[in-house]
Formats: sequence, C-alpha cells, structure tokens
Amino acid sequence: MLSRQLYYVTDYLHTMPSRLLQATLADFFPPGFIPDKAIPTNLHPGYHLAYFPKPTRLSTLLPDGTDPLQSPGAPFNHRMWAGGQLYFSDDRVQLLGHPCHCNEKITDVQIKGQGADQKVFVQIARLVFPGRYPNDPEEKNKRSDGALRYCVKEERTIVFMRDDRLAVSTDVTRSPPRILKPTQTPDFSHTVVPTAALLFRFSALTFNAHAIHLDRQYCRETEGHRNILVHGPLSLMFILETLRGHLRKLNRRRTGDESERIYYIEYRNMAPLYAEEEMKICLKLRDNDDDTGRIWDVWIEGRDGGYAVKGLVKTSVTKQRLGSEIKGDAITGNFRQILRIRFPWSKTQASGQKSAAGGMSASKKEISEGDETVTDEAAFQKGLASVNEISTGDKIVPDNETAAQEEGASETERPADEDHEEENAPYYQR
Repeated sequence: MLSRQLYYVTDYLHTMPSRLLQATLADFFPPGFIPDKAIPTNLHPGYHLAYFPKPTRLSTLLPDGTDPLQSPGAPFNHRMWAGGQLYFSDDRVQLLGHPCHCNEKITDVQIKGQGADQKVFVQIARLVFPGRYPNDPEEKNKRSDGALRYCVKEERTIVFMRDDRLAVSTDVTRSPPRILKPTQTPDFSHTVVPTAALLFRFSALTFNAHAIHLDRQYCRETEGHRNILVHGPLSLMFILETLRGHLRKLNRRRTGDESERIYYIEYRNMAPLYAEEEMKICLKLRDNDDDTGRIWDVWIEGRDGGYAVKGLVKTSVTKQRLGSEIKGDAITGNFRQILRIRFPWSKTQASGQKSAAGGMSASKKEISEGDETVTDEAAFQKGLASVNEISTGDKIVPDNETAAQEEGASETERPADEDHEEENAPYYQR
C-alpha cells in the first residue's frame, strides 16, 4: 500500500465552497456564531475539507461508496475514521481564485489484533500548498531555508475492520457500550443534534459517498450500527467552529491589536456519533495562559455522556495584520477611492457605486478574523483582485510548527485518565 499513488489535486480557491459549508453549519449554532451571511475572504481552519475533491469515477468506488486506493482490500472492508492532526499556516490563505494543490499519500500501514478482531490502520498524509508548480512540490515550493511552503498539513488515520467481526462476536446493536466519562468540567460547551440533512450536505460538500453517512438500512444490517454515523471530519469541524466562535468573543475583549487563532489540532474518535442524537462539544483552557498562545482540551460527549471525540488544540496570539493580504483599507471606507482609481468609471457610475462600496466597511478586528460582511460580492471580489497583486507562490510557512514540535510531550500529554491506554482505547480497538 505504501507504494500506491494516491491523488494530486489542483483547485482554485474561490469563496463558494466556504460559503456553502458555513451555511450548512450555521443553523447548529446560536445566531451570529457563524457569520454565514458574510463573504469569507480567508480559508478558515478546517475549511480545506470542502476543496480538492478527488476525481474518482463512480464505477471504481467500493460497494460501500469509499475510495479503493485507501483500502487494504478484502476481508478488511469496513472503514472507520480513527483520528488525525492538522497544522494551519499563520498566513491568511485568501479565497481569490488562486491555484492551490493537495498532495496525498499513504505514509504508514499497521496490522493490529488477531482473528476476527484484526484491524488495519492506514495513515494518510495530506499537504495543501499554494503556487503555480503542480506535480513538483518538493523542489519549487521550498523557501530559502529549505522548508516547504504550505497552507495546511494534515495526517489522518483510517481503520479497516474485517467482514466477519460481527459474526463471531456479540451483536453490537444489543451489547452495552463501554462508556468512558470525562473527568473535567468544560469552560464552554455547546450542544447540537446532527440531522440526516446535515450529513447529506456535508457528504456532498466533501464529495463523500460512504454509505454509513447516508443509508440507515446499510448501517443497521451491514455495519451493525443503530443509525447513520456522523462523519469524522464533521465532528472535527464542530470542534473547530465552536472554538473559533469562542475565540472570536475572547478576541473582542482583548486590548490592543492582538488576536488568538487556531494553528494546531490533534484528535481521536473514541465512539460513534449518530444522526438525531445529542452531542455536546466541550472546551477547556489549560492553566498555561501566556503572551504567545494557549492549549485547549477539546472533546465531544455522546448521548450517554461519554467520550466520543477527544483532542487537543493549540492557539497562537498574533498581531492583527492587514497590510500583506488586504493592502491598505481595501475593504474599508477607502474602497470607494480604490475602485475609482483601478476602474475609471464616469462620475455618474462612480456615484452609483458609492452606496454599495460604503456598505463594505468592516472593523479591523473583523478583517483579522476573516468575517467581513460585504453587501456586493461582485464588486468586492473585483476590487480585491485588483488591489491584491499576490503571487500564488508567496511565502506561506507557519512559524509555530517548529515551536509546537519542540514543546515536547510535556505540553501535549493527556489528562490522567489517558494513562490507562487499554481502558481509553477507541471503540474500534476494544
């Protein structure tokens, strides 16, 4: 499997996939928590999932609708999302239609267990990077010190289970699940009930035809689940959006021109989450507040109150920047003057645009968070494209990654209940 050639996809980052993802998630949060009526100008953490669809033909999909290139083959035909980790670039990735590339490859394959409990763990690395150099990321997208420019660096682990695992074990639909309850109280939490419509739309946005998210009968009769399952990446998005909305509120209370943003997350899926069942997203800040960043424990509790997802998020505190990405006051009051300079309309036309351009104002805080509210998308995109003479090969290398790796196990250690590895093992390892 390590020698398999997976996908290399080039996409042009426009606003629409991000807007559709925002609109899909917005109803599951309080009004205004996700600014779904705003035009996103930057790629938010996790939103790369709505880009880079794999051009897989329907005739090549496996019977359950999944990608054959990631599968070890029979008898390991039952696929589940085990977890992963992601780094997000410090630099804002703008949604102006510039080319971006996603290179995907298998980096590790492990077989664990014996007999019917045998499982195959496949680790997949994905690198999302900007530039005009497709098919040659290792050479032409390096900066002077040899580091590779990227927007998102992701590792995901997929577990494949045997077909006969249900035949030789107790029926999973009737056996009582083992529940591992959290030992800490969250600082902030939000409860949602995912619907079948949500799962369908997320499947469509991510070009995912896996039957466990769409077909109840298949889930019950073939996979042994009581209902359709929430996607692993959708659980990840709920965590990221909950924390991002919470940080937005905290940033408004900050003095000066600093803001806190997410640059790293790691997570494990501990138990399935189902449609039409309550799930609680929880955040807790560790006691390590400083001037450069913080660490958050994040988790999702299922309807029984036990861990379904468990993870860790690192944030950085940075100066709010306008200059390198949105030059000057490109979407503030001076936008009217920029439009007149770049597009020499007649006096009457310029006057007619005044009200539309005036509605494009936003505070510096909103701009830094990528939540601009714009009333005329066409004028906005046209104006930004003219004032932002951005080379798609610009430097996008996060400064936080090296520091995060040097922090060591002391900062990334789990709470005390994780010391018992077997007890805390995800449901697919029990």
